[in-house]
Amino acid sequence: MADRAPRARRLRLLLTAAAVLGAVLAAAPPPVAAHPHVWIDTRAVLHLDVDRRLHAVALRWLFDELYSEAAVMDLPARDAAALRTMAAEAMTNLRDWRYFTDLRHDGRRLDTLPVTEYDAAWVDGRLEFTFTLTLPQPVDLRHQPLALRVFDPSFYIDVAFEEDRPLAVQPAAAACSVERRPAPAEPDLTVLSDAYQSPDVEPGSEGIGGAFADTLIVHCP
Repeated sequence: MADRAPRARRLRLLLTAAAVLGAVLAAAPPPVAAHPHVWIDTRAVLHLDVDRRLHAVALRWLFDELYSEAAVMDLPARDAAALRTMAAEAMTNLRDWRYFTDLRHDGRRLDTLPVTEYDAAWVDGRLEFTFTLTLPQPVDLRHQPLALRVFDPSFYIDVAFEEDRPLAVQPAAAACSVERRPAPAEPDLTVLSDAYQSPDVEPGSEGIGGAFADTLIVHCP
């Protein structure tokens, strides 16, 4: 168990500067005993061109109140520049983890999605990250649907789509429909057992979090 602790601590520091929450997160259990300690409400905006080709995905993460307060405890008056610095470090740390974003088109995972814009803000007592993932090549959504999931494989962070409006399409005139497919009420116990027994959670893996992630299916015929 001891050799798992350094990796677990690295996972828990993904979203903050090294000095923020270090003592708190180091005391949390390792991934094999994973359960959420941080909660994020997320929504997405798909940016399409006139031919209904996807060029970029913009995401908003809104952290829970407790985590938000702890993350900014050392920032002066919720300073905008300091918040942006925090977001910049988070984007760097999350790069190998694909920003917890699983985007698939025609059954193929779109892996290389660099962040081209990012920011952070303090919104009604909660920390907000916004960032945009840009596709190297646009994908045509007229014939094959797009599938989007957002999750932390370790399930240390529980990421959930907003209930009212989890996804929007820009321009709004694009004729797209969105179907929300909830995660199974009873996840595959074999998959969960394998994930719990794994000593490490690898970037891009399903891990434990994938079993609890809803999927948004976007059709733009």
